[in-house]
Amino acid sequence: MCSQASSSGTVVSPTTGTNKLQQQTLCAGEMQVVVASLFNGVSDAALIPSTAAAAIKSDRAVRYVAARAGVDVPTLIEKLDTLPPAALSAIKHGVNQYRTMSASEMFGPNRLPSLATLARLGLVKARGPAAWGLAVVQLKDWRTCEFVLRQDPATMALGHLPYSLEQSCAGLVKLVKSELGGETLPKGRQIAFGLAGLIALRTGWRHFRVEERNACAVVEIAREDLLGDLYRGQLGGLVLQGINAPELEFA
Repeated sequence: MCSQASSSGTVVSPTTGTNKLQQQTLCAGEMQVVVASLFNGVSDAALIPSTAAAAIKSDRAVRYVAARAGVDVPTLIEKLDTLPPAALSAIKHGVNQYRTMSASEMFGPNRLPSLATLARLGLVKARGPAAWGLAVVQLKDWRTCEFVLRQDPATMALGHLPYSLEQSCAGLVKLVKSELGGETLPKGRQIAFGLAGLIALRTGWRHFRVEERNACAVVEIAREDLLGDLYRGQLGGLVLQGINAPELEFA
């Protein structure tokens, strides 16, 4: 039941044709250079190719990003020149969002523009199917169990269940303790995912932790904390909406 077990669900990607075009045209490293070159903003999407070219030529920091990312600059500029206006507008929109973020969201562990955040903004392609959310149960002895919520709980007909938030949290902790203690409960997996989804509905949080040592209270996991886990390799390649993939709609 533990160690990143997953609920089922089918994702319908909202990625537009322009996002797909830019993702297919520019590799991840090239997009890192583009974002770095537009760090001061751009007023007109049509100016992105010339602005990027000028920044790479004059800005040592942008050249550093290009070198670290292994990007061939002439090829990058040629690719930018071939992008249609809609794709350039999509890049401008993503960069404008990027520029409002905290430093921990902007930059990865190598101090280059974070690939996770660029994937979240649709500027680069996510590395796989994205889960809707993540529930973590942490016991008093610090053992943990993670539940990957593949499906939006709002689509799972859980809202009618007569369990409060407190009851759902306590029940999920009890199931995890039983499982880690070697006791296999009938339909324990389905019940655990149902309770995790119900907690998500009751709190409105996609990513959260239930703490046994804190009277089974539930706390939201900040995006910055999940990014830190991602950078340290602690998420095992997990792709999460709102973290390293766009927030998606489910059918």
